[in-house]
Parts: sequence; structure tokens; C-alpha cells
Amino acid sequence: MARTSSSSSSSSRCTRSRSSSTTTKNRYSRSCPSYRSRRSVTETRNPSRQSARIAQIQTNNVNRNNSVNPNDAVRPCIYASLGCTFSGSGGGYCRHITSQCVFKNVVGETHQLPSSLQVPAQTTETFNIPNPALNSNHIAASYQQWLNEDNPMEYHDYRTALCRCNRIETTADDAEESFGNVHHDHFADEYDDLVPDPDFDMNELLNDGQFGVQLNQGLVSRHSLMKYDKYTAFQAHLLAKIMQYRKVPLCLFDTIMSTIQYHALERDLNFNHKDIYRSRKSLLQHLKKIHGMQNFKADIIDVPISLNCMAGCVRFWTDEVIQRFFSDPRLFCNENIAEGYDVFTGRSEPSDFYGEIHTGKLFQIALETFRIFELKLMPVTLTMFIDETHTDNKGGLNATLVTIQYSHFNEETRMKTYSSFPIGIIPNLAYGVSKDEKIDSCKKVQDVHDCLYVILHRLIEIKNQGGMNLKVSGREVRAMPFIHLVIGDIKGHNILGAVYNDNSGDTCLPNRMCYCTEFFNPEVRFEWFKVKDFIDAKKKYFQMRNIHGQKTAAKEVMKSISRHPVKTVWERGVPLSSPIHGIYIALPPELLHTMGVGNCARIIKVIHDSIKDCDKHDVALIDRLHAAIYRDLKRNCDHDIPQTSLIKGSMESTKQGAVENIGNLLALLCISFTVQGKDLMTRSKLNNDEKDIATPLIALLAYTGWLHSTNPKVEVENAMPPFYDLIRDMKAFFDRNDGNGWDLPKIHGMIQMLECIVYFGSAKNQYGGPGEQSHKKYLKDPSNRSRRQADSFLTEVAARIKENVVIEASMESLQNQLPDIIDNMPVSSILKRRQVEIQTDLLSSQMSRMSLSPLTTIVGRPVGKYSIKMTLCETNGFKYFLKWDYNNKSKIQKSIGLSADLISYLSTTVTETCNSTTTIGYTCVSVQFPGLKEKTIIRCTDNHFDRKWYDFVSLKFGTKIVAAKVCGILVTGGEIRFVVHPMRQTSLPIDFDFDNDVERNFLRKFTLGDVRSITTVSVDKLISPLIVFSDYGGRRNDYVCLLPKRKWGKWFSNEIRKRKDWPL
Repeated sequence: MARTSSSSSSSSRCTRSRSSSTTTKNRYSRSCPSYRSRRSVTETRNPSRQSARIAQIQTNNVNRNNSVNPNDAVRPCIYASLGCTFSGSGGGYCRHITSQCVFKNVVGETHQLPSSLQVPAQTTETFNIPNPALNSNHIAASYQQWLNEDNPMEYHDYRTALCRCNRIETTADDAEESFGNVHHDHFADEYDDLVPDPDFDMNELLNDGQFGVQLNQGLVSRHSLMKYDKYTAFQAHLLAKIMQYRKVPLCLFDTIMSTIQYHALERDLNFNHKDIYRSRKSLLQHLKKIHGMQNFKADIIDVPISLNCMAGCVRFWTDEVIQRFFSDPRLFCNENIAEGYDVFTGRSEPSDFYGEIHTGKLFQIALETFRIFELKLMPVTLTMFIDETHTDNKGGLNATLVTIQYSHFNEETRMKTYSSFPIGIIPNLAYGVSKDEKIDSCKKVQDVHDCLYVILHRLIEIKNQGGMNLKVSGREVRAMPFIHLVIGDIKGHNILGAVYNDNSGDTCLPNRMCYCTEFFNPEVRFEWFKVKDFIDAKKKYFQMRNIHGQKTAAKEVMKSISRHPVKTVWERGVPLSSPIHGIYIALPPELLHTMGVGNCARIIKVIHDSIKDCDKHDVALIDRLHAAIYRDLKRNCDHDIPQTSLIKGSMESTKQGAVENIGNLLALLCISFTVQGKDLMTRSKLNNDEKDIATPLIALLAYTGWLHSTNPKVEVENAMPPFYDLIRDMKAFFDRNDGNGWDLPKIHGMIQMLECIVYFGSAKNQYGGPGEQSHKKYLKDPSNRSRRQADSFLTEVAARIKENVVIEASMESLQNQLPDIIDNMPVSSILKRRQVEIQTDLLSSQMSRMSLSPLTTIVGRPVGKYSIKMTLCETNGFKYFLKWDYNNKSKIQKSIGLSADLISYLSTTVTETCNSTTTIGYTCVSVQFPGLKEKTIIRCTDNHFDRKWYDFVSLKFGTKIVAAKVCGILVTGGEIRFVVHPMRQTSLPIDFDFDNDVERNFLRKFTLGDVRSITTVSVDKLISPLIVFSDYGGRRNDYVCLLPKRKWGKWFSNEIRKRKDWPL
């Protein structure tokens, strides 16, 4: 083949010597404009390596399932060098090659293509290549002929020439990625990029007519010329459309495809039918018509406010919302109604406990107020939740959600989010108001009450009409709905009661519910605030305000009762339980805001400041200890404790939730009980010989558990003295100097919670947790499916809520029609959450029936199977061989071992008479303990997500009940037995009960015995799960057991009953 020689200087840089087998490196100046690399490569061409490479190319292309890909090893490189473009044509490719294919490489040498790849001049031919194997052989043969020529041009040399023609920067690696995964085995093993050519003339290359028109227009992307089959095209199109939207879950595509697959294959759905192509809106209208939900509507009502503008409030149809509580079979059933209560008459069985709503005094007052027995009405007691929430991080889309709930659902049902429903939404009334613009607080409160009047107007009409007609369990009844209590935060309660929202020293009545002027005074009797006093003060205020010179005196009248002179919604006829105390008795404090974000957060700050003032490095030590205890508490079979947080450490309270603050306070208690933590608390002067920080913390946490328990009435009546002792200890141990110290409304709220138990039953009836969860369901989630524009925000949110109600109704129908695939249906997050809650309810009911058994039983099949072979050695030692079973396949995993205590126990089974034993074991099993509704998973493994997990239980050990560590689960004689390491029992009484001891002390230290005490027990010997963490700073086998939250109330009950003034 003809070849034009270049200058000697150029040839010496890029030629390959046939005789030399060494590789040399030359250095070049960086000043060259086309500088890309510093390396020149020379090596001997190896014919055997070339032949092997060609054979590999042919083999790879034959095995490509009858499809030709431009990424084939050789063809794309050669074709791209020739300026070819690729396009799909049947089963092969069309190859368009320009004429006179003669190229210059970067060193100025001219190479002409082999004759087998040339075409006549001034023509373009199309080669249809139907057979990829023949195509590969043809190219490989041409490639072999090309390599046999002197100085063949490298792949990346062609690519660089082409990119320079088009003024594209590239590297050899880029060229390799574009042309396919080509390994240049016949070239040097190491090279960087191309060698720069100082004689390279780009203009000459561009003007050279030998390149043809297609190269001057640029390289054509191979992706734009691919052709999919119709199935791949549909899936790729669907995936591309889905991924155009932000925050789309990755599983959405798989969910859609699985749904289509099920209905197409299993249910023989005809996708050519016209009804399958409904839009979302038309489908929802169709479902509304099917389920008869056309009357479920929401109105946008404009309310004039003090800013001389209109606020659009959302009001749902109250009649439909109330009817929903009694028409939904998943809500209204005998299992979900409070025990001992008659729904139709309002009568209840007498009880010696304060539990459900009807056990409180206020419900009996409500029955008399509305003459329920006399008029034979069905009482519909409603609990209202109202609170402002943020749906964005800028505060512009704030909204106040108003939901109601039927109060006579049992406690378990009321904790579910689907048991409540919104009746209205109040927009952000301060939208568009700058911080510099001061608005009178009285006008702000009046605006909120005007909006509430619009939302609650239908309840007023029902009261004036003497009730409403309802259909309950097929019966037509006359019902009287009324608001029994209102749950919210302190700020919201102050607005509802028109109370001053401050705690300054000159506030006459800082407590919204009573006449108390002090926050903590055991000698002062609690007295509820009366509506008549508020109305009389307002009348006097308006009379004096119109008299010249009496405006200041008029303000003093309202200041004496610490309330704004506004026309509240309650004065306009909203039905309330108490006609005397009105809304003021219906605004009880609740645990989340009173304790979680209130008193617990302040105690944590006092502890933080005390430690930091003594030694700021101790704060880091406390946080490290907290992280260690946090990991221990997470790895227990009993998880009934408030969850703590590691985000900002144990002493961060400003960016934590209410439950996390209670959990962090519990973590500080656990820290103070360890050897290392007690030393840190002593150094910070929180502990000394006269006081221990654990004393008030235990009492405070036990008090929170007791409030949410069902307690005897005699116990509640005698709970005030020990509670006052708790407040005194808090003020003595945690000296707070910020602001007003401990003179806070939330301290007084703790006292009010005791009074509210008498009127409303257990404090869990006033719990705001489900209401806070409803924000996610009814406001935050719908807001994410809106345009988030202020002018249409609530309109779109209301539309999404109505749509979700229709979807819920349709899914209830599908659960009966398609029960086998309901979990795979692409439903909204709200509905999915409801399904999980309902399934949890069903599982809990099943477990509750199983928990009636007096003995612990195994539930389901154990997992984590392994076999271990113990063999006696000649040196009186032993060795073992461990084999794991995974998906019915045995494999050896040397990195995963077993407990040393288990190995020590198994070594005792190897004797001289039986020098080899094989035992089957498991790492995890589920058991049902008596008295617990849910099953408990017991784990004993060295590698659960790369960390050890060994659970602790209390068990019957002779005549005692002791704590023990579960070291293993073995199969002996066809029975599952637990290998346990019990606690040291020295000096324990013969009737020792570890569970009772923990209930009395809240926390209890114990030490495991020596290895000789390890034994096996059957499952019926297990008594209860334990919450255990290591005693950091102590010995290796020292542990601390923590009382679970469900038993915290018992500790406070014991404190009440231990007092001398206990009447029984």
C-alpha cells in the first residue's frame, strides 16, 4: 500500500520499531497549543497477540444474539475513522463510506485505507449487512490486512484527528468510551494520550476534500439512531415521563408495571377499551358516582378580616363528616367503641377508674346540658383538634387545621389518624404583612374567631334545630353533636379563650382555665374560670370605653381578667359541654406541649449549662456516653421507651420534637445511673451526698406514664401530695435562673392535668399526638400535590383531601375484590399509611387473643439457621466447624461467629465417650409473652448489620425470677431451647422477683454469673422481655435494666400508696 513518508523528527516520535522491545518516554513542552500528553510509545508488534485479539473479536460478535451494536470491539473504531454513520435497517446496519478515504495522522504521516474497505471515487454505496457474524469476519479480515501494513494508525489517532476537525477536546479514554470497550492489546500496555504534533495544520485538515461532507458536519451520536422494539419503547417512554417530576419515589415505575402486569395477565384486562383511558379527574368523578359521594364537598368562604381584605377559609360539609364516623365499618364497630358505653343512649356502666371519656365528670354534665335522656337524643361527643402548621420553610403557606373526632371510640382507635377528619382550614391571616407593621393583638384574635365561626356555623344550626338525623347501624336516630374538649398547644388555646398570650410579671390571671394568680402554690384551691365573668367584663369595658377619659380604666377592666374584649365564636352558640365554664374547661393541657417541649426541654438545658460551666469537655463525654447507651437501647427485644435522638446530642432541646425531648431526658437518667456517668454528674455538682439527679428524673418520667394510664379514682384523688413533692424536687435540683425561673404556665399545667383527669378521664384522652399526625395526612401531604401558590393553596389542598376520601372508599372495595395484590397497588402515601394501621390493628387483635395464654409460646418459624460441629482434640481441647444455611443453601462464613458463652456451653457436650457432636441452632425467633399484645423478636447473633445483638429476658429459675442473657437458640430433641446466661444470684432471697424489683426502683443493676451458670431452658420458662444497657465504667458483665414505659405508671402508683395519708 502506498504511503507518504514524513519528516524524520516526526517519525521518530510516533513510529513503532520492529526490532526493539523496550518502551521509551520523551518529554515535550507544554507550550504547544495541541498539547495532550507527554508520552511517546514504541514497542514491537506481536503477531500472536494480534491473532488472539482478532479471534476474540469474532467470538464476541457471533454471540450477540443476532443484533449488531455500534459498540462492537473493532467495527465502530474503523467506521468512525472512515467518517461513517450508523442507522438501524432490519437486522443489520447501513454503512455509508465517503470516497477517497485517505487520512493524515497526528505526526504528519499519510495512511490510505486497505483496498477491501475502499469504494469507487465520487460515489457512496450502501452495504446491507444482515448477518452480524459475516460482518464481524469481514471487518476482522480487513483489520488484519490493515495491521500487516507498516505503521498502522492507532484507534485513538483517528479519533483525535476527527475531533480536531470538529474542534472538540478529547482524550484517548474518551475515545475508548465512545467507540466501545476496546482493549488495545496489540499496542503498549501503558500510554496516556496522543503525542502532540508541532507540524499539525488544522486548517489544512479542514480544507482537505478527502474528508468528505459528513465529517465536516460533525460526528452523529449513535444514541439518536437507535431503534427500540415497541415494548422497550413503551417502558423507556414511561420511565422518562416519570423521572421528569421531582421527588418521585424510585419504586413508582415498578409499581405501575406490576399493576399493569397483574390486570393484563391475571384479570385479562382489555387495554383497547375506551374506558381505560380516563383522565384522573374523570376517574374520580366516576368513583364518586359509584360510591355515592357527590354530596361530600368543601366550600371556600371569604371572611373579612382586620387587614381590610378577605381571607378564604375552607369549610367541609359537617353533616357528611359526622355521618362518616358512623357509616365507615372500619371505624364504627363494637370492637372500636369504649368499653361500657352505650352509643345510642349515652348511658355508661359505673366505674371505679378514670379511663375513657365517659368516666369523667364533664360528660355527665353534658348529658344534662343537652337533655339527652329527656329528649331521647343520641349524644355525638366530639373532640376538636386545632393547631397551626407550616407547609413550607418560609412561613408563607402556614395554615390552621381544624379536625374533629368521635370521642367514644376506644383509646386504641383514637390514636389512629384515620379516626379524625377535618371540618375546616384557616389560611395564613398574616400573609403579606411585614415585620415592621404592628397589628393589634386583639384584632388578630378577633380574625381567628371570625374564621372559626364560619367553620363551626353548621354545628350552631344543628343545636338551634334540636339535633340532626343520622343513620347508625341501619337505624334512623336523632343526634345532638357537641364539642367536649379542644386539643392544641398553649398559644392556640390562648387564642381560643381570648387570653393574653404572655407571661409577664403584671399579668393578673396568667392561667387561661382558672383564677389562680400563682403558678405553684399547694395551699391555693383550684377553681375554673366562668364564662359569665368574661361577658360581664366585656360589657363594662364597652360601656367605659365610650365615656371620655375612661379608655385607660376600660383597659384595666379587661386586664384584670387577662383577656381580650373580642366576640368569641363560643358566645355565638357553639354547643359546648359545660354552660357555666364554657370553653375554658374544654381547653386542658396535654403532655406533648406541657412536658415534651416545655418542662423536659428546660430541665435538659439546666443540666447542659451546669455541666458546661464546670468543664466544657464533659459535655462531649456525656454525648459519647449517650451515643453508646442509645445503641444499646436500640438493640433490645423490648422497644417500649421514648425514642431519643443522636442528631444534636442528648442535651440539645431546641431542635427536637416533644417525644425526643422526653427520650433525651430518659437518656440522661440512664447516663447518671452508670459508673462513668455518675462520676461526670458529681464533677458538675449535679450529684452529691445529699441529692441524686436520678431522683427527680425518675419521678417526672413516672408521672408522665401515670397520667396516660387508667388509674383508680381513689388514687387520683390522693395524687396531689406526691405531685407537689415532685415539683419541689424539680425546683431544688434544677435551679433555673432564666426568665421567670420555674414560674411558668406549663408548671401550672402539670397541676391542671390532675384536675382534668377528674373531668375528662385519663390524660391520654387529651393527648395531641394523633392530631399532630393528622397534619401530615390532611395538610402536609396534600400541599405537596399542589402548586404551592398562596392565592390557590387552600383550594387545591381541599380538592386533594376530597380526592383522598374517594380513593380510600375505592380501596376498601378493592380489598374485597383483589385481596391478593392490594399491597402492590400504587396508592397514595396517606392511604398506604391507613392500610398499615388497619393491618396492625388486625395483627394486634390476633396477638391479644394469643396473649391470653399464661405461658410464653413461640410464634412462627425461627430464622438464621446454622449447624455447629464440636470435636474433641487430642490435647483435651476442642475445635468447632460452623456452617450457615441461607435460602436452603449451606455456606461457610468465617466472618460471622457465635457467642463465646454459647461455644463454652457447647464444649461441655463433648466428652471422651462422645468426642463429636453436631447441633442445629438459630439466631432469631419470635415469641408471644403473656400480657403483651404484640409478638417479641428475640435475637442472639454476632453480626446483625455488623454489630452484636443479644437480648435479655426474665425467666423462672427455680423458685426465683431472674434476669438472663440469651446466648443462643438450639434444637434439642426436636424442641427449641434457649441457651441463657443468668444473673449472679448470691444473697438473693428465695422468692426473688426481678420484674417486681425493677418496678419498685425504675432502674436496677445486675451482674451476670460465671460461665458455669450457663444452661438451657424451654420457652415456657421465659417471663417477660427486658430493656438492658451496659454499665459503662463498671465490669464487663455489669448491666442496668430499665423499666419499660408501659410500667412507668406503676412506679408513681407505688409512691402514692406508700404515703402515710393513703386511705386504704
